[in-house]
Amino acid sequence: MIDLKMEVVDLHVSKAYRDPAKADVFRKLQKPLQITRALADSIRKRVARDAQPARDAGSSQHTRRPYEAKPRGFRVNAAYIAKVAAAAAPDRPAGSYESSAQFHKLAGIRPGSYWGSGGMWQGMYVRNWGGKGAIIDFRGRSLGRRIRWTKSREEVDKLKRERLAQLQTKRNKHGQLTAATKRKIEEIKDGTFAAKYKRPAVVPNRLKAASIFKAHRLNVLAPDAAELRTMEAAFVNVGLRSVAELFGQDPRKIPTTQQRNRELFAALLTAFKGG
Repeated sequence: MIDLKMEVVDLHVSKAYRDPAKADVFRKLQKPLQITRALADSIRKRVARDAQPARDAGSSQHTRRPYEAKPRGFRVNAAYIAKVAAAAAPDRPAGSYESSAQFHKLAGIRPGSYWGSGGMWQGMYVRNWGGKGAIIDFRGRSLGRRIRWTKSREEVDKLKRERLAQLQTKRNKHGQLTAATKRKIEEIKDGTFAAKYKRPAVVPNRLKAASIFKAHRLNVLAPDAAELRTMEAAFVNVGLRSVAELFGQDPRKIPTTQQRNRELFAALLTAFKGG
């Protein structure tokens, strides 16, 4: 089971509404923020921990494009492998796999959880939507599987040619290349030289979520049918309690329908009460 590493989803209110002059708006935002946080916590547990994303008729567990094996395979940088699972590539020092599915299986990543390094989910938060509402979103950046070049490939190739030409001039008095020079030439040819200009890619978490949607037509932040029913039941329960109080009745006597997602239902009722 995945350790979510976060107790609750973070809340954020934009600077404009944290101004003391907008104190009344800031106060009114707290209830929608708390309600949305309860839903966000439920979504994160359902998808990241339990690997049960909300799917519709247009979504797919696999890419919509026909699979075509790439000549170089599915490439993963060493830092990402170390972050996800060190045992994922015991015999693949280059981090090359036949497919994404093979890598995820070896790394022990559950299909549907979209939890690789965990960075995307750690960037999940709830923010205000104007002065009246709140939405769930991703922020920040996290480690990606690809490589980022600090120089263009053309620049690196040019540097390699220049370095090789320079090394060819380093010969002994007999006009032969020294053993040390030969080792340096081999390092350039085997990729060690180019590796100095490679860095693990750091990717915006919003872009990771967008990539999932593009590949699978799946919004990882979408509530499922059970969560929508639970929210509806919580709204109804709060409304009935308000009516009971209006007519001088004890709101605690209002019956509560059995909910499949009791944790979300309880969190929503607490949020509606404002604390």
